Amino acid sequence: MEMQVSNNMNFSLLKSNIKSNWVIFAFIAFMLTIYTTVSVGMFNPENAELMEGLMTMLPEQMVKAFGFSDLGTELTTYLAGYLYGFIMFVFPIIYIVITANSLLAGHVDKGTMAYILSTPNKRNRIVITQIIYFILAISVLITYATMVVIIMSAIMWPGHLDYIGYIFLNIVTIVILTSIGSVCFLASAFFNDSKKSVGAGAGLAMFFVMINMLSGVSEDLDFLKNLTPVSLLDANRILEDFSYGLTVSGMLIIILSVIFFISIKVFEKKNLPI
Repeated sequence: MEMQVSNNMNFSLLKSNIKSNWVIFAFIAFMLTIYTTVSVGMFNPENAELMEGLMTMLPEQMVKAFGFSDLGTELTTYLAGYLYGFIMFVFPIIYIVITANSLLAGHVDKGTMAYILSTPNKRNRIVITQIIYFILAISVLITYATMVVIIMSAIMWPGHLDYIGYIFLNIVTIVILTSIGSVCFLASAFFNDSKKSVGAGAGLAMFFVMINMLSGVSEDLDFLKNLTPVSLLDANRILEDFSYGLTVSGMLIIILSVIFFISIKVFEKKNLPI
């Protein structure tokens, strides 16, 4: 199995991806560090109910749109409501859109794909390498943010965080974000122009985010949740019901695998301006 994976990967390209995308990765990681650290610091078990009371003073539609309507009085549920209603998918999606474009369409647009294909690598090996990097990058980003929360919680509020539940929540988050990333990657495989690739990927990602926000504003718009995978990131439900998280993850893994497979076939068959 290890030999098969190695044969399907180009490690030079993998290293090149890391060098090319570390700046945007570091920026998003930095932003997540700030927001997660501040979020942990804002929690206080003695005034958690006061925080919930303050939320009632804000416009109801705004609170629901940003997912702040269900802040719990325990650290784990508080973080689930505060971070996973908006922050933990918006910042990673920015990284996903930019990185997905750079992995295929960006190379074609800049002309560097001609150099990559001049090496003894088939197209499918190149695409598989990019997919593996993409999945690993998303996983590392969320894992990093998870570790920041765990470490800060252990320092500031020892014994208050449900570590197992929180780690499971972030595993499901990785799967959901990767499913969104697979669609952006498909756009990168389909288009030769970076503007079109980013436009399609960003447009669809923002559509998912906006639809999710609108679905939370009113019960009349609740049906919109069925149009976006972002709505599956129901943090409190994932914490309360592991079977829900497993079902969502299993379903999305099948879907994203199909989309990545289609991306491979699209890139293999397409005409490249090289």
